[in-house]
This record gives sequence, C-alpha cells and structure tokens, in this order.
Amino acid sequence: MTSDISEQEELPLDKVAMLAEVHNERSRAFFTEAVDCFNVGAYRASVVMMSCAVFDDIRSKAAHQAPFDRTAKILSEKLEKARDEQGSYESDVLNLTSKWDPLDNEQRRYLKQLLDSRNQAAHASGTYIAADEARRMIEVGHKRFLSVEFLWSKHGIDELISRMSDADMYPAALPYDHEYTTRHEIDLRHPNSHFEMLNEIAKGLDAENPRFNRNATIFLYWTAVLQDTQFRKYLSLVLIQRRSLPPKSAWLIDVLGADPAILSQHSKNIDGAVDAPIAAIIQDLSIEDEDRIAALEAIFRWLLKEAKNDEATRLRLTLEAALRKLLLRPSFFAGLSMGCPYRALAQQIVISSTYDHDRAEDLVAAIYGRWEDGHESIFGRMLDGEVAFSLVMNLCAAGEAGKPRCSSLSKSGFGALPGIRRKAVEFLASDPDKADMLLEDTEWYGYSQADFFEQFLRLMPENQEEGWHHDANHDHDTGYSPKPFGFLKKRLSASAPNRKYPAQTDPVETPSSDAAAPGE
Repeated sequence: MTSDISEQEELPLDKVAMLAEVHNERSRAFFTEAVDCFNVGAYRASVVMMSCAVFDDIRSKAAHQAPFDRTAKILSEKLEKARDEQGSYESDVLNLTSKWDPLDNEQRRYLKQLLDSRNQAAHASGTYIAADEARRMIEVGHKRFLSVEFLWSKHGIDELISRMSDADMYPAALPYDHEYTTRHEIDLRHPNSHFEMLNEIAKGLDAENPRFNRNATIFLYWTAVLQDTQFRKYLSLVLIQRRSLPPKSAWLIDVLGADPAILSQHSKNIDGAVDAPIAAIIQDLSIEDEDRIAALEAIFRWLLKEAKNDEATRLRLTLEAALRKLLLRPSFFAGLSMGCPYRALAQQIVISSTYDHDRAEDLVAAIYGRWEDGHESIFGRMLDGEVAFSLVMNLCAAGEAGKPRCSSLSKSGFGALPGIRRKAVEFLASDPDKADMLLEDTEWYGYSQADFFEQFLRLMPENQEEGWHHDANHDHDTGYSPKPFGFLKKRLSASAPNRKYPAQTDPVETPSSDAAAPGE
C-alpha cells in the first residue's frame, strides 16, 4: 500500500468506538481494515476498503430484512444475482437503490461519491486521495450506513408490523421496559419514515388481531408520552382525522391522556368529525377503570385550560362527556370553579345526571366512600343554591325509589352532607317562591318548600346536639383554574372503605331578618 506522507499528521480515527456501532459482521472486517489503513496514512486503500464495507452492508441488510419488507426482498434478490454473476456489483447497488428508492438523498449522494473515490483509488499509482476526503468517506459511511440498522424505503416498518402481530413485544411482567422498547423501535427507524410507521400501525388496529392491538396501543401510548411536536401531529392525523373511531376505542383515551395537545392539531372545519366520536368513546368508558379515568382527568384539565383561552371551545361534546363521566370524582370541581366558562354546564350536569336514581345513589356512595374529608363541603360551596336544592330533590327521589344511601340521607335530614344541605337551606330561606316553583315543576306535587324542609331537611334532634364546626376559611371561592385543588391529581381507589361523617347541626337554621326560615 502506498502511504501519502504529507497527510500523516491527521488525527487517527477511533476504531474501537466506531466498530461498536457497526451491525454487519462482514462489514466490520472491511471497516477495521479501512480504519487501519487510514491511521497509517494509506488513504487510497482506506477508501477501497470502506467501499467494500458499505456496499456489503447494504447487501447484507437487504437480505436480512427480505422476509419482512417487499422493497428489501426485491433489492436483495437483484443484488445477490449481480454478485453471483460477478458483474459490476457496486454500480448495480447504485442503479437498484435508485430504482427501488430505499435510500434518502444524502445516502444516495454519498454512495455515488464513494464509488467515484473508490474507482480513483483503485487506479494505478499516482492517483491522489487526500486525507480529508478519505476521512469523510469513512465517517459519513459509518454514520449513514454502517451504524444504521434499517436502510430501505419503509425502514423496517413491515418488520415491525409483523412482530406486533406475532410476538409479545410488551410482556406484562416487565412493565418498566415498555418505554424503552418503544423508544428503541422509534430510534431504529429514520425520522422520514415515522409518519408512515404510525400510519401503518393505525391501519392494523382495524384487523381485529388481539396481540397486534395490544402491542400497537402500548406503542402508541408511549409514543404520545414523548410529547414530541412532530409525533403529536402524526398521531392526530392517523388516529383521529383519517380513521373512524368506534365507541369501543377506549385505548385512545390512554394516548390522549399522555398528550392531550394531540386534540389541538386538527383543523376547525372537521371539529364535528373529531368531537362526536371522542365524546362517544368517553361515554362508553367504565367508571371502574381507574387508570383510564385518570387519563380522562388529564384530558379534562387540558380542555378546561383551552376553554379559558377560547370561550367557544371546539370540543364541547368531548368536554360535556368528560364532565358527565367525572361527576363522581373530585376533579369535577374544576368545572364548578368561578370563572370557568363551563360552570353552568357543569351545574346542569349535576342536576340532569342525578335524575337517574342509580346515578344519584352512585354520587352519594362516592362521597361516602371515595372522597376525602372536606371534599363534600367544597362541592357544596361551589354549587349555586338552586342547584344544591335541585340535587337534594333528586337524592330524595332516589331515596323514595328505594336507593338505600339516598333513603338514609333523606330520613336524617341530610346531616351527613353538610355542605350540600347548607346551600339548599340557604336557598329555601332566601327564595321560597322559587323553591315552590321548582317543586311544582318536578315530581314533588303537593309539597311546599316548607313541607319539603320539614320532611327532608330538618335535622333530627340527636344530630343537632353534636353542633357544627364551621370553617370560615373555606367561605371564599378558589376562582377558576384547571386544577384548583391539590387532590385533582390523586387517583382515588374505588375500593376505599365507606367513610362515616359525624352528625352536625345546621348553622343557618336561624334565617336572616328579611326572610322567614322554611317550616319555622
């Protein structure tokens, strides 16, 4: 080998570090010799060896991926044929990769330059290859080919889809590896192919393959966790805008909970096509699915934050569905905060949802068994008086219909719900005529507001003896905020034991000077 003495002062290449990133074993041997030649100043020989390393790398990777990728299969067959016929192998690589388009522009440009340099270096002595050119051929070839696992057009997308269908990529026993697995699969594929990768995964979700669906939905969830701006756009396109969303697509709530801003990517002219299907998915959720409800809470807080900046939020049906589903959760309080654009809607949902006797019983059960001390008091203060009274009427109706918790409340004067009771009694005292109208408009025919108070809201004597411990510090409203209380982020267990509230005496039994106490 001829040494170019004038270039020997160039810094040597780090062979050990670079070799660690070379995937193909045959290419490793060629690459080792290319670096050794460069480090001793044999630049012509280093370019020839680098050419062998890169072109063999393409052939090897195409053959390895041929079972999974159509482009790789066609390319591999033609390359092997050219090699067996001992034709111009490197020229065939250039021609074939150009025809079947497995490489990006930078890779194709490099291959042409490498082939030109290799042809020059292979000529008789006297042909000069500069050290900087040899270094560039080695470093660029290592970066764009030898250290990259996938090279063809779809960059291993077909292979990924095949594995999602046939293998358990995310073992339940190793949940902490799921994020790493997803990041690794993303990193293996060129950024130019990421949209196509997500699009193919989304298409596969309609194939009704349980294993694929599990792998795919976990993959999509961890992709959303990255909260990457580009992925956010891609996920919006492939999951929401370009496919129909059946109500059973509950997994989408996991994805949106990981990055709710995905909901901001579509154009306004398709709001209806996005809003209604997502609302239907939320409506179909089970309230017993704690993890998914927690994801919905993240979406809900984001929607309220967006609503604060835009009075006419684009996803009203989605927000309304979230409010209905979260009624039993303290996170619902954010919708009741003063200044929230949807406070009126949240209060209307309190009333309309509890018309249903089962839903009314569920609310009481949640207050007893899942809410923490003080939550009920906060909830009561955030309700308007008319809404609190309407809620009490609904709970009483459920009690009359045989719902045990509601029945117990109405028989004891609602002493176990002091916050709600206080607001209802204040309303009766301040606007008895309106209370009479509300009673006439509901199923409480023949009841006056005074009759209703005497039968359902007057505390029993044994409850009055305990006395109330009113906390004046909570008399002010916290103001609107997507998460006004620290407990909004806390996941409350559905299996928490029932909590018994102490009996209390109403501090507003004595009316103001300008209103008579109902029933007194």
